[in-house]
Amino acid sequence: MKKYKKILMLSALFLSSTQGTLVGASELIATNMDSSAPISSNGQEEVEASSSLEESSENSSTADSSLEESVSESDHQSSHSSDKETEEIGTTPGSTTEKPEEKNNEKEVSKKPVAQEYFSRKNLPRVGVSLKQLPVKNSGSPFRDISQSMFKNNINWIYGRGITTGYTPTTYNPNAKVTRGEMAVFLHRLAGAPAYKAPFNVYTDVSQYKNQILWLTATTVSNGTAPHYNPNGKVTRGQMAAFLHRMAKESGKTPASAKYNPKFWDVQNHMFKNDIGWLSSKGITTGYTTTSFKPDVDITRGEMAAFLYRFYSVVVNNQKLPAAPQPYANQPIYYSQLDARWKNNRLNGSNVGVSGCVPTSLAMILRGSYGQNVDPGIVAKKADAISQESFGLSGKDLINTAKAYGRGAEVISNINRAETLLRAGYPLIFYINVGIGHAVVVSDYDATNGRVNINDPYGKLFYPSGKTTLRELWGRPSQDAMDWNAGRPVFAIK
Repeated sequence: MKKYKKILMLSALFLSSTQGTLVGASELIATNMDSSAPISSNGQEEVEASSSLEESSENSSTADSSLEESVSESDHQSSHSSDKETEEIGTTPGSTTEKPEEKNNEKEVSKKPVAQEYFSRKNLPRVGVSLKQLPVKNSGSPFRDISQSMFKNNINWIYGRGITTGYTPTTYNPNAKVTRGEMAVFLHRLAGAPAYKAPFNVYTDVSQYKNQILWLTATTVSNGTAPHYNPNGKVTRGQMAAFLHRMAKESGKTPASAKYNPKFWDVQNHMFKNDIGWLSSKGITTGYTTTSFKPDVDITRGEMAAFLYRFYSVVVNNQKLPAAPQPYANQPIYYSQLDARWKNNRLNGSNVGVSGCVPTSLAMILRGSYGQNVDPGIVAKKADAISQESFGLSGKDLINTAKAYGRGAEVISNINRAETLLRAGYPLIFYINVGIGHAVVVSDYDATNGRVNINDPYGKLFYPSGKTTLRELWGRPSQDAMDWNAGRPVFAIK
């Protein structure tokens, strides 16, 4: 039987190579590659800007047995049921089970001979890949372990789009290595989590993420190593490039037979040379360094978030290499303009305690949402140098002060746009009427009741509960003309 298997595998390899499918043939040896010892990055920093880094210098502290990007409990159960399998995965963070599956039971055993198993895999009904824009599904961030990760913004972005639900409901585990099972779930969700029920399981080692893995097989984005998929095997940077390139080809987003010549010295004779070349040609990678890619280094979950974001931006949205997404997840912190540390700081013809609602509101967002080392006193000093007003800050003053800190301020002219941005996680500043114009910070929209969090910088005097509805705020805009000099005084700080 062993001799028969060897002949069969070599035959399959020969057939694949004669068809020019180098990447497909490489899947036949992926098990050995995935189980090989990872090449250490030795703490080397990538030369790309921090907003586009893709190789973490941190070492993973997660055991190699760590399983996949988790799916919901219903997914886990469905993988053991032939009658009620479902693709409704990861719908709510509360229903996720991100920890490794218990290994109390024997692995699933195929009842088919190896040859029959192999050709059944090849004959899975073919399904297509459709890559479309993904709606924002989640706002806020539940992950407590990403604040120091260089990939924090990317992780928050894939959470917002429903591509991840986390390793646990409150952690992402950014330094853990991506497994082949995780990759299947990531790519399934990247494609919009299409409904799919495999007619049969063609792998002997697949259970927990069965439908996602079989969907990936049916698309031919992955071929597995029949009769095994090796779901716990680690994914290398080269293999990642192959997965993403195939996704683009199968969706019709890139030519199926184009050839690419990457600039990296360490991939010139690599089996994934063409895939890495495609990744580079699209600007999805600029390399581990300017001259190397490190194709055999295992990729981490944090790095994968960056690649998924860039792939989506370039391939689905037809953008050039984008900057790292803004951190949708981090909520503003609270500052009071009445705080003794800065209430007497000068602001135009007054001081922060009397008229500093705008710099205080902006400081809440700059510090809490974007991690900039500022407070109301610091922001007020910057604004005071910019503003020409005699009292308080106008709408244009807010925009110009945000710009001085490297942030944009979108003027919001209708309530639907305000809701959309709040759902995406952007904090807003409203100038409202409380007898005079007064700036407050609004965040965290609740779609079930239309309520939002509101941070009132004047000691929470006007909103002591910290809650109100978006409609209530929209209906009480400031009546001060200076507040309207840039348009309706509602601003998204980006």
